[in-house]
Amino acid sequence: MGQLTLGLSHLTVLALISVLMNTFLVNAQDCDFLIEGEGIDKTGTEWKITGEPISEELGTQTIIWNAPSENVVSSTAATHPHNKYLTGHRYNSRYEYRASASFSDFVSVERRTSIERSVTFGCADGKDRKVNFTFPLIDVNDAPFFISIPDKAINVNLEEIENDPDKIINENVAINAADIDFNPINSELTFASDRPSLLRLAWEEVPSSLGIGQEFGAILRLNSTDVLVGRYSVNLFCTDGQYTASTNLTINIL
Repeated sequence: MGQLTLGLSHLTVLALISVLMNTFLVNAQDCDFLIEGEGIDKTGTEWKITGEPISEELGTQTIIWNAPSENVVSSTAATHPHNKYLTGHRYNSRYEYRASASFSDFVSVERRTSIERSVTFGCADGKDRKVNFTFPLIDVNDAPFFISIPDKAINVNLEEIENDPDKIINENVAINAADIDFNPINSELTFASDRPSLLRLAWEEVPSSLGIGQEFGAILRLNSTDVLVGRYSVNLFCTDGQYTASTNLTINIL
């Protein structure tokens, strides 16, 4: 009778082991993020997740994306220059991204309008799942600035202006201002001066030397030939409608 009891106990143990193994096999599945909808593409070998647009000036440690996760046991971010702008946090059943201390420098340093990150997640079934994240940024208006100004006075021969009233007096002298806002509404610039009786101003867009935003070149003409020979100090302004930058020019009328 003792042997029979032992045999039944042995079978019971085996049955319990079988149940536990089946439970493990059911639970040890591929990694997943329990989110659906726009911005989630799980159709390919590498998943693509696009987060909601976020302000480029979020404060440090602000959560920019999070989702419930399951069967994730590890995570490794691929080497990428954008990594330093985000910090990833993996919890038992949730994964999130927060803005790092460098986040607010992203646009001015990288000249990009979205942050990219690729992460390989280790799954409970021993397989890996690569997920490519994209976080679009919302432009926050920044002030324009002059990036190219004369390093010496602009000399104007009055006789040449009398012969050609539309002559550009800074034809060979670049006076450029830029705005790195990637929303064109925030980077359209206009120019003015504090001597409108002396100067007639125009401007045109030029190829951006910064790789983002817009850049404009100022075009200067004398407003009239009825001007005295002499040395003039002029303050030149550019504005995006909210912020204004200025620089000083010296013009010699000869």
